[in-house]
Amino acid sequence: MNHLKRYTKKKFEKRILVYLMLISTIPVLVLGITSYFSSVRHATEQMDASNDSALLQTMQGVDSVLDNIKQYYGTVADSAELRPLMESRTAGAGYAALQSFMEVMASKIDFIHYISGYSLVNIKSGWIYGNQGIYHVDEVENREELKHLLSSKKEMPTFWLNHTYEEWSSPSPYVDLSYLSLIFRLPLISEEKYSMLIINMDRGAVEKLFQGSGSMGNMLVLDSNGELLYAENREIGQAAQEQLTTGYERTQTEKGSVFRDLFQYDGHTYHMSAVISSNSEWTYVSYYDERLTQTGANEILLTAIGISVAMLLAVFLFSLLGTYQIYKPVKTTFENIHDLFLPQDTEEEHGDEFGYIERGINHLYAHNQELSVMVQMQQEQLTELFTLRLMRGQMTQETLQSNLELLHITPRKFMSVILLAVSSHREGRRLSDAELDALYLAIAKGVPEKMSELLIVAPVNYLHALVFLTGDDDEQRLEEKQEEVYRVMNQYVRQTFESPIKAGISRPFRNLLDFRKAYNESVEALKVERQSHVSWDLSDTEERLTYYSDVAPEDKESNTYNIVIQNQMKDAVDKCDEAQAFQVVDQFLAEIRGNGVRLNEQYYFLHRFLVAVLNVASDAGLNINSLYPESASNLFRQLDSQFSWDDIAAFYKDTLIRPMIARLKDLRKNSRSMILEKIEQLVKERDGDITLTECADQINCHANYIWRILKDTRQQTFSDFVAEVRMAKAKELLKREELAVGDIADMLKFTNPQNFIRYFKKYANMTPGQYRKKMQSETERTG
Repeated sequence: MNHLKRYTKKKFEKRILVYLMLISTIPVLVLGITSYFSSVRHATEQMDASNDSALLQTMQGVDSVLDNIKQYYGTVADSAELRPLMESRTAGAGYAALQSFMEVMASKIDFIHYISGYSLVNIKSGWIYGNQGIYHVDEVENREELKHLLSSKKEMPTFWLNHTYEEWSSPSPYVDLSYLSLIFRLPLISEEKYSMLIINMDRGAVEKLFQGSGSMGNMLVLDSNGELLYAENREIGQAAQEQLTTGYERTQTEKGSVFRDLFQYDGHTYHMSAVISSNSEWTYVSYYDERLTQTGANEILLTAIGISVAMLLAVFLFSLLGTYQIYKPVKTTFENIHDLFLPQDTEEEHGDEFGYIERGINHLYAHNQELSVMVQMQQEQLTELFTLRLMRGQMTQETLQSNLELLHITPRKFMSVILLAVSSHREGRRLSDAELDALYLAIAKGVPEKMSELLIVAPVNYLHALVFLTGDDDEQRLEEKQEEVYRVMNQYVRQTFESPIKAGISRPFRNLLDFRKAYNESVEALKVERQSHVSWDLSDTEERLTYYSDVAPEDKESNTYNIVIQNQMKDAVDKCDEAQAFQVVDQFLAEIRGNGVRLNEQYYFLHRFLVAVLNVASDAGLNINSLYPESASNLFRQLDSQFSWDDIAAFYKDTLIRPMIARLKDLRKNSRSMILEKIEQLVKERDGDITLTECADQINCHANYIWRILKDTRQQTFSDFVAEVRMAKAKELLKREELAVGDIADMLKFTNPQNFIRYFKKYANMTPGQYRKKMQSETERTG
């Protein structure tokens, strides 16, 4: 107490103390305050510049993806795959047309993951085709909205529909218009719009694209009408949206140029950077809380105050000035994660390709009549393909029925195949194969109109002969039609092409699945005709046609080997589906027994079936002798030694198919293991600095296959595995105390230390510094 009194009386010493304290504290406070405001200003400038750069990168990335999608589906909108569905008046324009439509809609692997669905709405026909099925317009819940969309925006054949924050659900069928949709009003070149192609964007993929630029602020995207399209924080985003709406005129803002502004929300100031895309006219906004710029500065100010307080308490135990480290502001950024499925050419200059395509379509297709002609041409091609598949025995009863309905073909009770050939010689020389093809195509193209009344389908050019299918519900009238077909074609070919014709006619049949057998009969009949009458003299006016029924063997009718069942067996074995393969074996043997196949034919069918199965192993690269140690030739002897149908079935299943499927599974499993080993080795060699596309190129494997292998074997996506490798390497480097965090970020190919810190914290739930301290503490405890 006396000691304190003594000091209170020494005014000069107190003044000295005050002076010393002022001398010690004022420079620190001035430096702290100056550093604080300087840090805030510098941090703001840096964050604004970084925000601008990331914003432009986001806009360019999104524009590139959306332009690619718009250009591709713009081409699809006027493609041959869509026309049958647009012009059809019924539920389907043909199985192949629907298949082609679905394939072209899902074939663009580069950006298919951005698409969640699609619909083709044909108001004229009243049908809707989409990835969720086929519906009539009257069945869908939102049909009025669809009609409104078709009639609105008449000046815009293509536009984006933004329903991002509108919820929709219905127990009835409906066309999905939720979130973001790309609308094509069709036909593009016609003033009358009666169809729409609707492309539904996947919310997750698009929002990931908005987030993938490495923007350090929160993202906000507005569509061309200023409506909210995406907001990381909807409440704050609405405040930014109001500032843009009241503060700027879109028509007066230069597109592609970044402009900055401030806005208030909940008592806090936010900095925002905004840019309007010159392509989509969307407005991209990135904003951040001004308090983020004060994070580092607050640390400086608090440090200065703490030192001053310490000086006051310790009086003379202080240093005049300490060395203060000015921390750079901590930037709150989202890590720029490369989208594994993003096209690699996002930096390329594409130009207005869609406009160019549209102008080309306007030039090529001037009116609807040309489109109708092309649809008719495709209908003929589909019918020809149908006939060829019948000839090759590639149809099942189910596929036959569906094709008949789609192509509007009506079979008759009695049918017959007529094979017609002309002379292959002209002016003393044999025509080349190309010349013969041209000749038969010309004959088929100019078939007299009367033939349409006699035929079920149009004639097909196959192996230098014309194949005709005629039929009638009365067998006698069928014979009359056969003769009429020959007479009409004979007169037409003689007059137009100056050549006689020869024909082979099959026996009548009732089921189109017997077309292949009937075709073979017509081939044999034509061979007999050619051998019997070698001359092709034009002056010979006799009818040159042979009926197979006149030349067929007198013994029991032969059976036809079932190609469809054989292909089903090969497919089941190739897919390693043992249960399905065994089922096909039973079906094959039951058919042989049920059809009463004779002994020699039985051996032929059984051996042919055996060879078909062995071909699966051979095509997969398996050695037949190693697969069946007794050698492949013994398989045929073993098959011949089976005396009951049960024994034959057991031979096919247990001796032939089961070992083959087991070996195929091992082969493919080992192949996947080798590929997985290559993936792991490559990613670890690159310390995780590799994209899925680069990895696929390095190991000569499709990106989707790599993704599927990792998902099946490691239950990880490629990006998860890369993150795991990078984190393991980062943790290993953090154990080396001589390496700074910035050095480690450079070693791992991060663009800056802040991105590395953010990345590390995302996967480890702590910063690199916190992890290093944790490891040091554990080492000290164990040491």
